[in-house]
Amino acid sequence: MNTRKGWFFGTIAILLNLLIIVSLTRSVWEVWQRRDIVTERKAELTVLEAENIKLKQALEEAQSREYIEREARNKLGMAKPGETVILFERREASESAASGNPDRRTNWQRWVGLFF
Repeated sequence: MNTRKGWFFGTIAILLNLLIIVSLTRSVWEVWQRRDIVTERKAELTVLEAENIKLKQALEEAQSREYIEREARNKLGMAKPGETVILFERREASESAASGNPDRRTNWQRWVGLFF
């Protein structure tokens, strides 16, 4: 009976050790995966911090008097006293002129080509 108890407790001890080993292995695996996630997040953080710095610089520039004056001149057509604003009319180039291949067909041939 003593040997039977020893065998039973030995089996229980082995099973408990296996359970502990499996649990520790799973924990180590999760920590290893999370370490990779931390590395990825650090890279993302670096990119976002650089973007944040650029945005702060753009905000500082947009709040400066020089920027406001430049935008008022360019977009609103404003001028300082004594200056004259000259506005140029923008003309859209036709498709044939823009492509460099003028259409040499007569007008009636273009109409036929449009419908048929």
